[in-house]
Amino acid sequence: LETPEMTVWASVFQGPSIDFQWFDRFMVTGKDGSEYVDVRVRRLLPGMNRTHFQNRFTQLDIKMSGRPMHRRGSQLFAAGEQVKVAVGTRTVSPPRLHHTPVLEFVMVESDSISFMVHASHAGAEFPDDFDKQVKNTHLDWINLEMVDPKKNGFKGILPQIWRVQPRTAEVEAMLIAPSKKEMAVCTAME
Repeated sequence: LETPEMTVWASVFQGPSIDFQWFDRFMVTGKDGSEYVDVRVRRLLPGMNRTHFQNRFTQLDIKMSGRPMHRRGSQLFAAGEQVKVAVGTRTVSPPRLHHTPVLEFVMVESDSISFMVHASHAGAEFPDDFDKQVKNTHLDWINLEMVDPKKNGFKGILPQIWRVQPRTAEVEAMLIAPSKKEMAVCTAME
């Protein structure tokens, strides 16, 4: 996603089947390519507990300008001339992760957009499978406000999905579930 002030990059990881994928990383850079914030999901591995994360976030791996962040309550940073980044925690109910009611988050704000990133388990997808919920812990991206994305010239895949920009054939193809694509190939080959 390109806005007048920043570029938001994201990567995904594959879930238990071809149609499942979730965000595991968001990085925000300035228009000059300088890194503002890099957020990755942390997954607790068997045998790990909170002592493995002394003074660090337990749900998110956060770097500001390439430097690891330590957990020190809520903090606000200027990232470039037109972007603000807030890092913090708050208590939520119901919990977004099973092991704690605390939600760690990163908020990014500029004149044209503001959004929040936080970790979440895959409970909606696997309501009866605790292990899959935990294994597929991912990042949620929540758009808080966009100011006229068409006028502000937003570019990239998301503005095309939102129909702010015309969709390319590549983006149209992204909107078809991979299992449906496989079925079409198999049917065409018969």
